[in-house]
Amino acid sequence: MNQHDRGIVALVLAAGRAKRFGVDKRGIELEGGKTLLEATVASVSPFFESVFVVVRSEDDGEAMHIGHEKLVRSLNADRGMGFSIADGFAALKHSQAVAAAVLLGDMPCIEPDTFSVLMEHAAADRIVRPEYHGRAGHPVIFGRDFWGELCQLQGRRGHGR
Repeated sequence: MNQHDRGIVALVLAAGRAKRFGVDKRGIELEGGKTLLEATVASVSPFFESVFVVVRSEDDGEAMHIGHEKLVRSLNADRGMGFSIADGFAALKHSQAVAAAVLLGDMPCIEPDTFSVLMEHAAADRIVRPEYHGRAGHPVIFGRDFWGELCQLQGRRGHGR
């Protein structure tokens, strides 16, 4: 059974302001002409049934080269990542997916094997997260059973209400 049969979707978080970086890094052009965000979406797309990109409410999906059907507009993005995650999972509530992988919009170089291994363990009642040299990594796959709680997140770091 592959990931498309299991209904695993991706939720790419790209609504931050990148204040520490100094500029909107989502639009930085990489070698090959793609932007950082485009490269991230392109690198994860082959592995998931659908890819949803969480952006700020004022973002222009066309200018970002992201299809409108994949955009999730976070009205609360400026309040912190927890709110963006909540808005993203709220947008998935009608999905038939079993699980959703949460990825950051500035990570186009995740190894394909990472996706494969994580997806083998994904299920509605599980949270699956990779580890590298004892440190937690990305992406994190959340089973559907946790989506209700994720819709309640808030704050800068995703703490519950």
